Amino acid sequence: MAALTRILPHPPNFTAIGAMALFAGATLNNRLLSLLMPMMALFITDLFLGFHNTMWAVYGAVGITTIIGWVIRNRQNFITITSGSIVAALLFFFVTNAAMWVVGFYTPDGFYTQDAAGLALAIEAGIPFRNNGIVSQLLYSGVLFGAFNALRVWKPSFVRA
Repeated sequence: MAALTRILPHPPNFTAIGAMALFAGATLNNRLLSLLMPMMALFITDLFLGFHNTMWAVYGAVGITTIIGWVIRNRQNFITITSGSIVAALLFFFVTNAAMWVVGFYTPDGFYTQDAAGLALAIEAGIPFRNNGIVSQLLYSGVLFGAFNALRVWKPSFVRA
C-alpha cells in the first residue's frame, strides 16, 4: 500500500516510502528483509515511473532510513518515531539534492558548478519539496506505527504472526 503512494497522484515528494523504510527497520526482526522491502517497493514502482541518474541516492537514503528504524527499534515511542521521521526526511532531502550536484544536473541557468556554491544551489533548488517530504514522513509514519500499535493492543495475536 505504501508503494502505491508513489504511483497514485500525489503532491511532489509526498509518498509513504520513507515511512515504510523506517517502519520496516523498527518492526521486522530480519534486518535483510527490512532493507529489501522498501528497496523492492522502490524498484517495482520505478519500473512504472522510470529510472534516473540519481537513483543511487534515493535508494541509499531509503536504506539509511531503514537503519534509523533499527536504531529506534527497542525504544519506540512518540519522541523517537517523530525524531526518527524528521531526521530521515531531512537526510533524504540533503542526500538527494546533493546527488543532483554530484551528477552535474543541468538547470535552466546551466550546470551546477562543482564547488560549494553549486552544492548550495542544488540544496536550495530542493527547498520547495522539503516540507512535503517532512510532512509525508510524519503523517505516514504516524499511520503505520499508530495502526501497528493499535493492533498490538487490540489483536496481539495478529502482530505476533
